[in-house]
Amino acid sequence: MSYKAFVKYICIKCGSVRTGYRVKRSVYLMVSAFTLISLIYFNNNSAMGSRARPTTGSGSKLWQLLRSLESVVGVTQIQVRDDRKRVILVTYPRSGSTFTADVIQANSDVFYIFEPLYPTLVEHTGKDLLITDNGIKKRIQRNMTSYIAEVKKVMEAFLNCDSSLFELPLHVFKSPLLKVRNDTSPLFECSDKIKEYNRTLISNCVEKYIKLCEKKKVILVKTIRYPSEILYNQMKNDPNLYVVYLMRDPRGIISSQMSNFKNFAWKNINRASKEICSLMENDIQVMEDLHNLYPDRVKLLRYESIAFDPLGGTTDIYKFLELNLTKNVTNFVKNHTQSNATSCSVGCTVRKNSKSVPYKWRVHAHFKYMQNIDRSCGNVYAKMCYVPVGNINQLKNKSFSLMKLCQKYGANI
Repeated sequence: MSYKAFVKYICIKCGSVRTGYRVKRSVYLMVSAFTLISLIYFNNNSAMGSRARPTTGSGSKLWQLLRSLESVVGVTQIQVRDDRKRVILVTYPRSGSTFTADVIQANSDVFYIFEPLYPTLVEHTGKDLLITDNGIKKRIQRNMTSYIAEVKKVMEAFLNCDSSLFELPLHVFKSPLLKVRNDTSPLFECSDKIKEYNRTLISNCVEKYIKLCEKKKVILVKTIRYPSEILYNQMKNDPNLYVVYLMRDPRGIISSQMSNFKNFAWKNINRASKEICSLMENDIQVMEDLHNLYPDRVKLLRYESIAFDPLGGTTDIYKFLELNLTKNVTNFVKNHTQSNATSCSVGCTVRKNSKSVPYKWRVHAHFKYMQNIDRSCGNVYAKMCYVPVGNINQLKNKSFSLMKLCQKYGANI
C-alpha cells in the first residue's frame, strides 16, 4: 500500500460511522493531525535527502507546525525533545574549572562553550567578577535582576543550540572569551566584524555556529558567574540537563585571585572571604538540594581530588556523564598533567605536575590571613571536608593534608 493510500485509508476509517465503530471526535482529530505531520515530515525529508537532517529545536518548521496543531486540535502533550545531553559546569574564578572542562571536552562527542556569561555580567553589573573591591575599577550600580534575566536567555540559547541564539544581544557574541576555545572561536570571529546590531549579519554567524554544534551529542558550558538558584526550574524543565559543581579550597581560590586578578586587597580579607564563602555556602545548599532531587544528574567535585588523581577523577566524571573514556582522552589527561612545557598561553591547562598546582598558595601564604579565611569559611569547610590550620607549621607543611574524604559524595570528593 502506498503512503498516500494509507493516509486515505486511515482518514476513512476514523471518519466513517458506516463501519459500525463509533470514534470520538478528539481521537479522529489526533489521528488526522498525526497523519498530516507524518506526510509533511516524510515529504520534506525526502526532498532534503542526505544533505541535512531535520532539526528538532523550537525554531524548526516541524516544531512550529506541532505548536500550531496543538491549538487546533486541543492537544497539549505533543512535544519534540532534543535528546542531546546538556551539561553546566558551575564553579568560581581560579578553581581549576578550565582544566576540568578541558578534560570533559577531550571527548569528541562534546561541544564546549567557554564562559558565555562574561559580557552579560559586565553589561548588567559593571563587574568582571561577582566578588571584588569597589576601588579596583569604576563600577556601575549592580543590577542583578536584569543580569539574571539575561543569564536565563543566554544559557538556554547556548545549551539548546537552536534559533533562540538569534535573539541574543550582539555583546554576547563579541565576548573575547569565546575565542579561547575552538568550538566557539568561529562565532566570535564572525560576530566581531559586526559593528552594530544587524539581524541578518548575526543570523549568518549563528547559522554557521549551529551547524557545527548540532553535530555533537553533548553540549558543555563552563561558567564562573552562575546564579545557582535558577537551576531549580532548569533541572525540573529539562530532563537532559546535568550539573557538575566544582569546588576548591577557599584559601586556594582567594590566594589565586589575588595573584592573578588582584580583585581585592589583603587588608580587606575579612570582608572578601565572608562574601566569597557566603556565596559558596548558598551554592552548596542549592547543589545538595538538587543532588537529593536528581542524584543521577548532579555531581559535586573537589578540584584537589582531580588534580591529585587526574585519571581517576576523569574516570569518575566520565562515568557520571556516560561518556566513553577513549585512549585519546587518557592521552590528553596524561599530556596535560605531566607536561614538559615551560610556558602556556591564556586559557591553557598544560601543567608539568598537576599535583603541585592546588596548594602552590601555601608557600607564600600569610598565616594571619589564612586564619581569617578559616573563620569566615568554617561552614564551607564542614560541608566540603576541608581542614583549617591550627598553626603556621601546619600551613607550611605540605604533608599536613588540608582536606579529608567526604563519604557523603564518595571518595573522589
